[in-house]
Order: sequence, then structure tokens, then C-alpha cells
Amino acid sequence: AFSLSLDNSKSWSQLSLIDTELTFLSDVAAAPGTDSLYLSSINTHAGLTGFDSVWRSSSNPLGRSWERILYALSPSNDFILRLNPSRSGSIFVAARSSSNLYQSQDRGQTWVTPLPAVNITDFAVTDVNGQPTIYVLENDFIRIGTGDDNRVWRWGTKINTGLSSGHSITTAPGGVIVIGDAGQGMVAYSIDNGLQFGRSQPVPAP
Repeated sequence: AFSLSLDNSKSWSQLSLIDTELTFLSDVAAAPGTDSLYLSSINTHAGLTGFDSVWRSSSNPLGRSWERILYALSPSNDFILRLNPSRSGSIFVAARSSSNLYQSQDRGQTWVTPLPAVNITDFAVTDVNGQPTIYVLENDFIRIGTGDDNRVWRWGTKINTGLSSGHSITTAPGGVIVIGDAGQGMVAYSIDNGLQFGRSQPVPAP
């Protein structure tokens, strides 16, 4: 691939002649202020495994040109993207049904792996009391990680949400967590950063 570095060769972005195939796009995320747009793509072409990708567009208009900022393997063919709305340039990528989680604080130029040690169903990112916080959903459990400016993460023990399954998770900066289940129409919620969870009644079938 033809690559470009803007930081004296510390990191590189691929611009053209890229060795991958875009079988389908799996997720999209727009940065606050719409200064950057991110896409994740999956490659299922035989013989080219391990070339699933994350792309960034910062062109004017957005989407005119793209650069590949990460390539890795998604064992489940399902990359998901999350941004921390409290921190400009903070982007996270996870491969569902695996523990593969990647974090960048510089719009995708460099990456680290927070290592949540769970199989990821979904995840959400926000700041709590000024600290970046990841909420990783593994079926009906969550695991909360707190980070620092050095991108070092400390992980708590698994927390039972009280659901029999989990599908999606969302959070708010005040420690509010909301989790949707995977089939019974129920929601688990916490207003104290996971110390206690309540559950809604199942949504009636139509």
C-alpha cells in the first residue's frame, strides 16, 4: 500500500493500492463537530483473512477521500466503532464475540489494546468523574474499565445485570447504564455506575 506519515514515521496511514476487499461495511461513527468520519469494513475474500479495516475521512466534504488507519482480524466478521463524546479524537474498535478491543486517542493514528478479557457483545465509552470509562457487555454481564491519560486500563470484576441475555448497552457521563436484552423485551438500568441494577417489565409482543 502507498502510505503516509505525518509524525516523522511514528505512525502511518494507508492511502492507496491497499491489499483488501470491502465485502461489506459493519459500522460507522461520526466525530462530534463532524470533523472526521469513521467506517469499519469486513473482508471475507478467500485467502485474504485478517484484513478487516477501519477507515477515516477528514476531507472536505467528508467522504470524498479515505485512509485506512487500522487493519486487524474480526473473528466474527463484525467490527463495531464507538467514540468517547467527552474526549476529542478518542475512538474505540471491537470485534464482537471476541476480546479484541482497540483504542486510539489521536483519531486513529496510534492504537493500544485495553484487554477486557471478555467476549464482547457490545460496549460503550464515556467519562465518569473525569476518567475515561469503558462498559463492556458480555451477554448478561458487564465489565467496567477505567483509564488514564497514559492509556493504562484497570478492570473491575464482572457485574450481573439481572437479565438472561444482553444485546446492546449505552451510557451517560453521570454513571447511568442502560442495557437491552436479546429477545425478551427487557431493559436493565443502573444510575450508580453499576452498583445496583433494576429491570423493566417485558415489552408486550405486538
